[in-house]
Amino acid sequence: MKKKIFLSALSAAILLFSACGGGGGGGGGSTPTTVTVERGPVFNATVEDANGQRAVNTPNTNRYTFSSTPVYPITVRGGQVDVNYDGVIDTNDIPLPITLKTDRGDRITAMTTFLTALPADEKEKLADTLGVGIDELYALPSEANGKIVAANNAAFSALYSAAHDVTVDLEDAFLNTFEVLKQEEVATEENSDNITEDELAEMEEQLNATLGISHLSESDIDIINDNLTNDNVTDDNDYDNMTEDDNYDNVTGRAN
Repeated sequence: MKKKIFLSALSAAILLFSACGGGGGGGGGSTPTTVTVERGPVFNATVEDANGQRAVNTPNTNRYTFSSTPVYPITVRGGQVDVNYDGVIDTNDIPLPITLKTDRGDRITAMTTFLTALPADEKEKLADTLGVGIDELYALPSEANGKIVAANNAAFSALYSAAHDVTVDLEDAFLNTFEVLKQEEVATEENSDNITEDELAEMEEQLNATLGISHLSESDIDIINDNLTNDNVTDDNDYDNMTEDDNYDNVTGRAN
């Protein structure tokens, strides 16, 4: 039987208590702010704002709450992607293999990561090229039409490729992949209000296979479970001064 991840009430309490007692720098105000991280739902990640304030993950969800208004950009490292959208992390799923970011709003995706790297005028040009509004590009794939889903998959592919090959031109890789995905995967869904979770899962699984991204193993699941039930998973000392991706274990979402 596949092992699945469930945080106990005690573990959840430890997470919340630790987040309140320690942590990052102050945000831009005192208003709690919840952000949603999606490449498939992303669980157990480290989500921080520009001042180092760390958000608390609501157990078994892709929602993360800052105690104060975050300062942008917000960065997401580590954690796992619930590829099949079943609400648990198991051997059907993958570690989050890239860093995600956003420079605005409360949704963090591969597309928002791509946009964060662009100047404002380039964002507008890209939206015009794709034939969508700029705000649409900041939507979650699970709430968007086929064109936005294709854009997110293209952004994920480009970011993953660029992370593994410094010669990759990020924008060219994105545009080339977008055209292929739009035609092959979602052309019939382009004008739909939403693509189903099953359809999203199938597209993401196909892309993961193309990119050679491996599923989590049974031993990975054991490690993740152990870390989630260990009270030092939220120890600030594990994360002090962590700014480089290499300092994070993408399987567990913890600092190496």
